[in-house]
Amino acid sequence: MKLFFRKYVLLLLLYFLFSLFIIGLGYSEELKLECFLDENNNVLIKWNITKEKNIKEIKILRSTSEDAYFSNFDYPGTLIDLTKEKNKNFYIDKFTADNSEYYYELILSGSDYIKHSKKIKIKKKNIALPLKIVNPSIYIDKHNLILELRSALKVLKKYPVALGYSTKRKLFQDFKSTPEGIYKIINKQPKASYYKAYDINYPNEADKLRYNFAKSKKLIPYENGKIVPIGGEIQVHGGGIGFNWTHGCVAMRNNDIDELFKCNEINIGTKIYISGWELEREDIDSILKKRTKVEIKTIQLKLKNKGYYYGKMDGNININLFKALFQYQLSQNLPVTGELDRKTISKLGI
Repeated sequence: MKLFFRKYVLLLLLYFLFSLFIIGLGYSEELKLECFLDENNNVLIKWNITKEKNIKEIKILRSTSEDAYFSNFDYPGTLIDLTKEKNKNFYIDKFTADNSEYYYELILSGSDYIKHSKKIKIKKKNIALPLKIVNPSIYIDKHNLILELRSALKVLKKYPVALGYSTKRKLFQDFKSTPEGIYKIINKQPKASYYKAYDINYPNEADKLRYNFAKSKKLIPYENGKIVPIGGEIQVHGGGIGFNWTHGCVAMRNNDIDELFKCNEINIGTKIYISGWELEREDIDSILKKRTKVEIKTIQLKLKNKGYYYGKMDGNININLFKALFQYQLSQNLPVTGELDRKTISKLGI
């Protein structure tokens, strides 16, 4: 029994040492990374890689969790690609939350190596909200894992968030992906399953059109012999941000959602914009852009000439235009949004 115990302890020790080796593999003391706060509470990142050769990619991993690593989305982290900036040695990170701790790690890759620096921790300053907020809205950036509280177009404060563990845009009830699009608050819950919550109107009309189109193309999976439904009950709620743990909701720290609930201006009807990998910030801006009937007619004509639009040339955003956009986006390997996002407008040459 004692011999077995000794062997067990020895195996544990070897496993521990091997784990330390794997974790440390590729770390380079020569990769110098520094982080500072500038006057605007943004993070200024500086690095020194002059001794490295044949660099193909330069990336920085930023996370609110020290446990995050570059190939895993279990933890709320963002991989910032700075390869095009490799002739520089600094980057100003404007997409971080206030009153939050962040960990930064520099990652270099070449033809035959991957090296990464030791993680650097930095604490963002807190920002006090004004006593009154005019025309509030909420902007959630899935890519950067932040929630922006806005007054008109001005960002008042940024909060860290966690999501579902998939980066995809929600299409159906998969218990892992967070929606992207333009939503609004339809209910407030001062007491909820996860502390406090805002209910949002997922699925909205655009979501329903996307789902029905995907269903017609047999792109929705089946479970127990039935097609998976579109899902719902998406919230912005408390519960913490330690890792990406939700079923598609947006999670906040409890003290942060407390602060939002104290803002009486944030109420039923408040707009919530969610951008991510399919609908990026520029895509949301493109969808929100006010277009004249002449501009919409031009889009209808472009789609008609390509064999996708069969409705009236009336300059209105209607069901026929949605269907045409779905078909066109699918044929062009674009994100199938059914909307006038930036990628689609650019592809149409408008």
